[in-house]
Amino acid sequence: MMTNESPANGLSLLSRLDRYWIKRPAPGPVLTAHERLICISTEHWIKYVFPSLLYALLMGTSAFFLYLAVLAAPSIHGLSLFFTVAALAVFFLFHHWFFWFLLAESQAHIIVTSRRIVYIHERLLRQEEMVEVSFEKMKTVEARKSNILQIILNYGSLDFESKAKLTRVPHPGTLAMRIEQAMGMI
Repeated sequence: MMTNESPANGLSLLSRLDRYWIKRPAPGPVLTAHERLICISTEHWIKYVFPSLLYALLMGTSAFFLYLAVLAAPSIHGLSLFFTVAALAVFFLFHHWFFWFLLAESQAHIIVTSRRIVYIHERLLRQEEMVEVSFEKMKTVEARKSNILQIILNYGSLDFESKAKLTRVPHPGTLAMRIEQAMGMI
């Protein structure tokens, strides 16, 4: 017979198991008193272009190896087996690498509050990077687009006088204007 009564010490089973679960802090910076969130932005999608092209090239290579395995199957069984193993190795190795890359790179955020700018980049199981620039320590912010690709795709970098630099920022001019408004310069 099951009852809804808790154990003698007053703790239920779920509350006792709670100490074994991994507790992650809430994402993003903790806002201090008199601080408000202005905007949150991710990095520009351009960071996915080169790895996606590399992934497509390697998947094409894997398909080519599989095609060579089919061609060699009727006559040379050893060569056919080699190309089959090579095709599967390239496919599985780089497919998992690409999936890992997509998950790792999706955890980058630029957070602007009324008192500071926080850049957070978490890479899966490898590193966590956090750059924080307080408005009290800076007087200006500079938005920069350095080549034709950045002008066409509307991304660039933000430079702060404290030598901090954020790259791959989407709409850097708009974000710089929001930062200047938060600093009280506009």
